[in-house]
Amino acid sequence: MTDVRTMKGGRAIGIDLGTSNSVAAVIDRDGMARILTTPEGSTMLPSVVWFTADGPLVGERAREGLDYQPDMTVFGAKRLLGRRFDHPEIKKLARVLPYDLTEAPNGDTWIQLTPGRVISPEEVCALILRELRQMAVAYFGEPVTRAEAREVGDAWAPYRSVATWYIWRSLDPLPVEY
Repeated sequence: MTDVRTMKGGRAIGIDLGTSNSVAAVIDRDGMARILTTPEGSTMLPSVVWFTADGPLVGERAREGLDYQPDMTVFGAKRLLGRRFDHPEIKKLARVLPYDLTEAPNGDTWIQLTPGRVISPEEVCALILRELRQMAVAYFGEPVTRAEAREVGDAWAPYRSVATWYIWRSLDPLPVEY
């Protein structure tokens, strides 16, 4: 029988990248599935990123940004994945989001943080995925090198896999400046 806890390639985690909250689970040392907790003790990590002068904050710590800097606090980035800037849903979202949306050179939707400072929704989602991975590293006390990310399928699902690619391929170091 294969021991999924220590398969070749290192520790693995399962991820539910959610629009509002995200969750990571592992197969524990005793072979049982466990949902990881955030540093604050919750089993759900808010899918929120606050871009502060000191770098991005993710999860519960980022929620404070909604009060102090709503234009620098991104939530709902998953809704933007794979959507062209001229998509009717993007037009609706642009009217209600506290941060600005802008058109990427390829026609996709990006997030305008400040003049001259933009970030893609994939990069925002990658920051959330990185935080989930860091929770697993803290839990196991060793590197986590593999993940399985799942979500309810829809027409945009293929584009969402790009965020998973960012976390495992290029987030060490981050692909954008903060």
